[in-house]
Amino acid sequence: MPALPPCFDPINTGWFDAVQGQVNAVTTPQALQDVVDQAYNSVALLNSTLTGQIANVSVIAGLLTPPVSLPGVIAWITSAIEVFTQMYAPYAKMETQLTDIAAQMATITALVESVAASKFPTATITIPPLDPFCEI
Repeated sequence: MPALPPCFDPINTGWFDAVQGQVNAVTTPQALQDVVDQAYNSVALLNSTLTGQIANVSVIAGLLTPPVSLPGVIAWITSAIEVFTQMYAPYAKMETQLTDIAAQMATITALVESVAASKFPTATITIPPLDPFCEI
């Protein structure tokens, strides 16, 4: 398996460190429960996404050995089409998610600019770009 590029951390340990900081900073049982719910829901979603993507890609293994007979070639091509169809399905969802993320971040950007203007009129708040910076 090829190595991941240096800009891609296999796991964002900073996020887990931040959760630990949030746990240490709670002052009420409800605050602790809120941190637990948010953290575990986020990780469960990530686990679900990764598990689903691994399942989609793992079916490629069956296509790595080429057949030697004509009926085998036909079956192999049929399997390949099924595999690629399954792998392509998440693509439409990902495009929609990227559009939704952009819309949500536009709302957050407008809010940050409004809050900065009203509460911190002399401060400069820099909004970083959301452009892709790493490719797997």
